[in-house]
Amino acid sequence: MQKILYILPQPYLLSRGSSFRALATVNALAELGYAVDMLCYPLGVDPKKKKYAIHRSMRPPLLHSVKIGPSPQKVFFDIPLACTAHRMVRQNGYAVVHGVEEAGFIAGWLGRKFGVPYIFDMHSWMSQQIEDGKYLPFAPLLEMFKKMELRAMNRARAIITVGPEMTEILRTRLAPGVYAATLPDCPLVFDDIDTGDLPERIVREFFAVPGRTILYTGNFHPYQGIDLLLESVRELKALVAGRFPFRLLLVGGGEGEAKAVAAYRQKAAELGIAGEVVFCGAHPAEAMPVFMDRADVLVSSRSTG
Repeated sequence: MQKILYILPQPYLLSRGSSFRALATVNALAELGYAVDMLCYPLGVDPKKKKYAIHRSMRPPLLHSVKIGPSPQKVFFDIPLACTAHRMVRQNGYAVVHGVEEAGFIAGWLGRKFGVPYIFDMHSWMSQQIEDGKYLPFAPLLEMFKKMELRAMNRARAIITVGPEMTEILRTRLAPGVYAATLPDCPLVFDDIDTGDLPERIVREFFAVPGRTILYTGNFHPYQGIDLLLESVRELKALVAGRFPFRLLLVGGGEGEAKAVAAYRQKAAELGIAGEVVFCGAHPAEAMPVFMDRADVLVSSRSTG
């Protein structure tokens, strides 16, 4: 049985889109018959009934969470992640190293050192996200990061993207000599998980009020465009003028996002839509189908990335 090292530079498992994508990927690899070792941050919870091994890197001193997106904190988590990955590749003889996001850099380093092919899994275009969010205002550092990213792309055995637009950019501009393919997100199935009275509690708490329900599920990072979503709710409220009631449920805002949630609460109040917007908080992955089945409209307002 061939062995794969899947490096995820994120908490796992949390109620985040990147966690769900990783869950679907490693489940698929395990179903295909590969022996998968997942290496991730020392944050999150192990999923139930997993068919792969989870290894966690050492926790940096004084750090107990990491926010979504680029941050200085991630550097302190990525260093022990890279050290653990190095030890695992040296000891375990993997057929492939699969690196997600900046772990594509780690995979590239290990691939060159140990002669192992690697896959660069681009959950996002990192350099664009960093530039758009002004995370590296010092231009030479940004240019250095772009060169590292480009090198990791062009030395990979294959590149995986989340959308056809990014795949086309890779094929025509960034890495025309490397096989690139789109792996779209797919729905997760939780039929084998006992949810107990979870569906009844969600319905009782969030769907007991009459009216239409608009639903957003995800994180509260700026690239998700929550501010645009709130402004659209103000426009909708003015348009319907009380003719039919509706509410926007925002499901998410977990670990490391308390400030973002507070800011959006304040914005909703300033826009005069506090009564139409419900901040539901973070919920487990198996709760998402319950929310989605009950909602009338599902929305995604992502603005960049």
